[in-house]
Amino acid sequence: MIPNDRKIYGRFVGQPISAHDLLFDLPVKNKRRLRTLRREIEVCGGEAVSDRDDFPETIYILQSGKAELSFTNQLNDKVYRREIEKEEIIGLRRLILHAAGQKKVTALSRCQFVTFPAREFYELLQHDAILGYRLLEILSLEITKNYRDFAAARF
Repeated sequence: MIPNDRKIYGRFVGQPISAHDLLFDLPVKNKRRLRTLRREIEVCGGEAVSDRDDFPETIYILQSGKAELSFTNQLNDKVYRREIEKEEIIGLRRLILHAAGQKKVTALSRCQFVTFPAREFYELLQHDAILGYRLLEILSLEITKNYRDFAAARF
């Protein structure tokens, strides 16, 4: 089990990407584009929400309930599990980094997710300056924090 304050994604250590941080206060044009892609699903406890070994097909955002994320490292020799935080975006980092390894999302209780088709969401990020900038900002802050933590631990 990984402590919830540090997440391990292959060799990349970071915090979950929050839907609020990425999608807050968007211009109307951006909201409309996201609304056309958005779907809602409800999953009962114990059900697998996703179980994909290949390129992610769907981006998930947990709206309510409890769910668990389990994934293997890039060598496929260790399995990590942690609870998904509310409003966390699942699958985005893997989509952007084309990360290897297996990832599975399982509902621990009745859950509601907002989903987006991964390829369309990725295209939106590539062509939308505001969303692209916010994602870069989130990831660069994460990398900077991880570098500082790593440097402090070395000395």
